[in-house]
Amino acid sequence: MNNIEFLTSIKINTDFEEIVRRFVQKIWSVDAYIVNGPYDDGKDLVFSERGRQKREAVQITIQKSNFENKLKEDLVKTQRLVDDHDYPNNLTFFSSQTYSESVINDFVTMARRDYGINLHFYDAKRISQKITEEYPDILKFIIEDIHNYKGAGKSGLDSVNRSLYDFLALSGESATIKKSIVDAQILSLIYQGDTSSAAVIELLKQSGTKESTARHHLSNLIKSGKLIVDNDSMLKMSISELNRVKSVELANEKQCEELSGLIVARVGMSDVGVASRIVELFKDAYRHTVDLHISELNFQDPNEEAIKQTMHLLKAELKSSCGVDGDRAELLARDLIEIASSNEYLSNYCSSQLCINLLNQSKLEAYIKEKHFFVYLDATVFIRHLAAMQFRDIKSDQAFYVTQRLIDAINQVPRKTIRITSDHLEETIRHLDAAYKLSLFANDDLIATLGDSKNVYFNAYLARRSKIKGYDFSEFISDFIGFDIAANAGYTFDGMLRCASKILDLHNIQVVSTASIEEIDFTRLNSAYLRAGGKLKKTQGFINDVNACIVLSDTRNHLDDTKTGQIPIFVTWDSSIGMLRDAYRNGIDKYAEWIVYSPHKASERLTMAGFKIDKSYVRDSLLCILDDDIFKDTKSSLLDNLALFVKGDGLEVDNGAVISLVVKLAEEVNNEPIDKKEFESDSYAAINEILLETFFKFKNRLPSVRKVFGAPGFSNRVFDLISLSASNLRADSGDDLNKYISSLEALIDEYESSCVDGN
Repeated sequence: MNNIEFLTSIKINTDFEEIVRRFVQKIWSVDAYIVNGPYDDGKDLVFSERGRQKREAVQITIQKSNFENKLKEDLVKTQRLVDDHDYPNNLTFFSSQTYSESVINDFVTMARRDYGINLHFYDAKRISQKITEEYPDILKFIIEDIHNYKGAGKSGLDSVNRSLYDFLALSGESATIKKSIVDAQILSLIYQGDTSSAAVIELLKQSGTKESTARHHLSNLIKSGKLIVDNDSMLKMSISELNRVKSVELANEKQCEELSGLIVARVGMSDVGVASRIVELFKDAYRHTVDLHISELNFQDPNEEAIKQTMHLLKAELKSSCGVDGDRAELLARDLIEIASSNEYLSNYCSSQLCINLLNQSKLEAYIKEKHFFVYLDATVFIRHLAAMQFRDIKSDQAFYVTQRLIDAINQVPRKTIRITSDHLEETIRHLDAAYKLSLFANDDLIATLGDSKNVYFNAYLARRSKIKGYDFSEFISDFIGFDIAANAGYTFDGMLRCASKILDLHNIQVVSTASIEEIDFTRLNSAYLRAGGKLKKTQGFINDVNACIVLSDTRNHLDDTKTGQIPIFVTWDSSIGMLRDAYRNGIDKYAEWIVYSPHKASERLTMAGFKIDKSYVRDSLLCILDDDIFKDTKSSLLDNLALFVKGDGLEVDNGAVISLVVKLAEEVNNEPIDKKEFESDSYAAINEILLETFFKFKNRLPSVRKVFGAPGFSNRVFDLISLSASNLRADSGDDLNKYISSLEALIDEYESSCVDGN
């Protein structure tokens, strides 16, 4: 429960009336009295100034349903007070619910237009902000007297760090963060106990603050009434400032207690000890998510295993304490992550850890301060990003959900530049081109035989086709990127690339041209990358990623409006990109700096407003790290590999022969069409590997490969060759792929020779 929820959850109208009475006394410096009742004449509260009652219409309500009708009734009452009792045409309205600024503006406009009344509207958000920042005694009254919570003096962090974060968060001044940091350091030191000015100044000097700056801040805090100097020249916190942070700590304890209650209810046990241990495990997991940010800011490899280990301990706790098996423990752990994200306690804890850790590294200002973000998306992310921009209703998989959340996070950032390199855009369009080839031959029967495609665009096409009768791929690509087949004389790569580029222009996504630097030794760089633990990549894919490194390392590309350099963010699903960055920095440019984030960590970073991380994005991050599949490289699909050999100009004889051969190979595995869940078995993995090797080794001889696959006297020999090679691969019996390539090359040479001879 946050401070707003302390108000919205009030069930008794008189409780809220008492809060408003105290609030009015503070903001207007008056004496206020509740007069609500059937004969209140449209006044729920009256107030007097210097002993004289003021004529002012005030209404108070906790009503949520039919609220607009309630408001209209009170506006009519106010009209009567104006007409019959000479009241000013003003109504001050207090509601325990929350409303958007646009809705409040509509209320104000309606009151003026239809009733001639000037409406002053206070909802729970506005009241909460004022009492949190200026009237902590009211917040303390709400927590202790209205919600009956007295607190047990527990804290998620040690008291020094916790109070420092509380003062930072309460300042609400991320735009003047240097001032906020020094003020928060001073207040947190004095919050632990009275101390002298000299001692505070000495401690600040140790953390890098100049003595003159420290004295200036101390003087301002004393002038503002936050600090007082007693008769012994010791610095003390004022009562109001002391109450302010104590109220925040009390709210924090209340949130922790509520989280424990939610956990107890979900696991079905009354043992508070179990809930307490689960909360501690969650805090460990959240702390590790913060460590990922810290590691990345220091250009160190993030350790996601620590989070997985913590979640493993959580599942072990659920098994031993709740008596659930492995699968149920997994589901229950995920449920608890969802439940925990509905409560503010853990996101506050996470935000505290992040701010304190960054403060220790003197990076908090750079991290928090509003700035211009330069965000680059690679092809692994942009393939889904483009689909999610155009088809918001896609519910394909967890990666799609995370991508849509990334788009939402990016849209919240006021100053940003979103980019993709021309190489990665071309990779994206090649994925679309592969989807087109799949659409030529992959009917429902073939999909049932070979298993699902992993092509994002082909699956998006199938999803839309299932909802729209008679829908074909030409309609899909038109809906997707505005590609007109007739205008482009068929499916052309350049045509699709031009259309996609126009879509990016509409969404303000820049395409950055790349050109490799001749001096770069790609072979040497690749060796360093592989030694660091990087994964083996196709040559062009590796070159594309290195070209992205060149763009990211060029500081001239990342200057904001004030010509201040910013560190760019590179968003990718490829967990090895950090290793490539390290190899590039070690071998090419040791001063190059850019941040590498997975989509969910990028969303977390972009949505940190002021000093607080958005709790829903922390939840998504934890769930993604738990989901191993989302991090593993997507294995090849037999259907997708088959598309590599298919011509893009229709189902001619050569395509049919290739398809028939692969189907025959697939059916040999189990002598029947396989279940789609089984197509990644060893047998299919071996066939996939052989098909991929065939494509890349004979890329320049594909017409002959297609012919050999279907030619009489050759197709059976190819079938036997692939079957034998797949069997040897499964048995790991030596250098089978090289033997296969040599044998297939001999068959292709023989076929081409027979064609020359006219046979």
